[in-house]
Amino acid sequence: MIKFAICDDEPRMSQDLAARLAGYMEERQITAYSVSRFSGGDALLEWSGRFDVIFLDIQMDPPDGMETARLLRRRGGSQPAGLCDGFEGAGL
Repeated sequence: MIKFAICDDEPRMSQDLAARLAGYMEERQITAYSVSRFSGGDALLEWSGRFDVIFLDIQMDPPDGMETARLLRRRGGSQPAGLCDGFEGAGL
């Protein structure tokens, strides 16, 4: 099972990314996956589970996406982290 994490302080952006991810997986007929959503870096850092891929919002209240990624790496995390920006025109 592929485990995804989405960390964004804007619920609408988190929900949109989760929907896009679900559509992508459905198009490829991949059903063995899960998506967990977190409202900020602290919430993700408190989680004791492991994820295969993490999407982080760059601009969040501290810790922001960059700092959250650094802290995850310091803890030994090696999963890919995609940094996202919700600014219009940034492209998701």
